[in-house]
Amino acid sequence: MAKEIPFLGKTVVVRQLTVRETAEFFDSIGSMRVTTADLLMHRALPAAVVCTATGLTIDDLTGDVTPSELVGLWEAVEQENPFFLQTIERFAALEQGGAARIQATASAPPPVSSPDPGTAPA
Repeated sequence: MAKEIPFLGKTVVVRQLTVRETAEFFDSIGSMRVTTADLLMHRALPAAVVCTATGLTIDDLTGDVTPSELVGLWEAVEQENPFFLQTIERFAALEQGGAARIQATASAPPPVSSPDPGTAPA
């Protein structure tokens, strides 16, 4: 599926990401940089995904464009990529849960070790 939307005076095709593209995104998530567009949109889909789904560049998303124009673009990408959106939201929940488990483990007192039954107390 794909849909066409107007953006920056041209027609942009917004398409659904493939499974391969989704896997590549998650493989590169640790090295991804946060852009001004990401900060302005404050949405689940990062700018890198918007670029992949539209063929636009990060420069297109961070140049002479208003936040209002970006909102329509992000919404179109979200509409065309419901599976990706659900996956990234699940990933974020898992990451938060993992971080909470790590934090709980790190702040827990160390386990009490029982003395070796073959030794006498000092």
